[in-house]
Amino acid sequence: CGEETFRALSEHWLRFQDELDTETTIGLLAHVVEGLPEPPPSDPELRLSLAERLRDPYRAVRLSAARCLLALGPGPEDAEALHLLADSVGEEPTILPSCLSRRTDLADTLLERSGAWRFWGFLSAAKHPGSASPESLARALTHDEPVESLDAIIEALREIKSPVVAGALLDFYLGLPTEERVGLEPILEEQRDHLSAVLKQRKDLPETERLVVQALLGEPAEDIVARIVELEPAERVEVISRLEGHPEVVRQLPWTTWLEEDPERYVELAAQSATASGSRELLPTLRSLLDRFPAPDLVRAAGELGDREAVPALIRLLDAKNPLLFVLIIENLGKIGGPEARQQLQTLAASEEEKIARLAYKALASCATEEDDEFFRQAIEHQDWLVRLSCVDVLGRFTRKRNMAALAQLAADPVAAVAERAASALEG
Repeated sequence: CGEETFRALSEHWLRFQDELDTETTIGLLAHVVEGLPEPPPSDPELRLSLAERLRDPYRAVRLSAARCLLALGPGPEDAEALHLLADSVGEEPTILPSCLSRRTDLADTLLERSGAWRFWGFLSAAKHPGSASPESLARALTHDEPVESLDAIIEALREIKSPVVAGALLDFYLGLPTEERVGLEPILEEQRDHLSAVLKQRKDLPETERLVVQALLGEPAEDIVARIVELEPAERVEVISRLEGHPEVVRQLPWTTWLEEDPERYVELAAQSATASGSRELLPTLRSLLDRFPAPDLVRAAGELGDREAVPALIRLLDAKNPLLFVLIIENLGKIGGPEARQQLQTLAASEEEKIARLAYKALASCATEEDDEFFRQAIEHQDWLVRLSCVDVLGRFTRKRNMAALAQLAADPVAAVAERAASALEG
């Protein structure tokens, strides 16, 4: 077993160390002791021998000795061993070293430092809840860590509910770029009680930040909405853009009034909010704006929310001289589906422009019904292999005899991707 191997190896090392290959033997000893379920009994002679190797001229020997000593448990060599370990991984560590996996006593020490040490401190605190003090965690919440540290920070904070941590967490959250804040939001909710108390004490917070955090903490949606309405338009937009995924707030906002008063300011925000929150009740208002404000987010909202009544307006917009909008409309007609969208996509698929035809076939394939399989059977010899790939997707969905025959032909396609997918469809 591991313990017997460790004892035999350590005894062999202490007896014959002057005759052994130091690098190989200590490296093996480190590997074995790191794999033990618990630290072995203390052996002062072994520790002393390994401590002498912390200054060995060979880097690999120094590192293996450091790993051994740290895995053996607390000792006077910890600081020197940690320095060697940190130097070996540089500025971007990715995991908690095995030699630290049981060292719960080091969590606070690691968190008080920077770089690899602090990252390991968060990982250790996450692995062993309660090993780090709230005070150490609070002091460690700074923004000079690599982005990879955020997951470790989240896990470390998950089991800690403390007013000390809550205050530091709030500052840490507000200091992050907006796109990186999402991961911390579940932790904010778990710290709800302490954070609510912190918010009451903090008079320096901008109203926009206070509103967002209070919404995340579950303050009644009607109260949040009433305060959003009172904000200046620019601040209002800022807050709503960060609460798009909260349907209970989004659905109560006076969108119709705002869009009538200032459509240019609110049209894209309304579309984004409707999409993120799944608010289909906003579709009639958004649909009515498509002709006047053909914004990409309006097109996406129609597609993501499956607004078939928006299809006529989307088809009219195909005549606009906007290549990006043209592509977006084709993609979203495929998401919406229905007879009118499918007919338009068939028309576009007949285009002599290769790119348009390819996009139309792909979009049509995503919403095709059995009524479309004849259209795809006729395209199995299309010159564009991506079109033929779309044919496979549709014909494999509707397993009629004529479709199977077409798939058999596609299984011999010269393009491997088409042939393999057709063969798979036949087998399925």
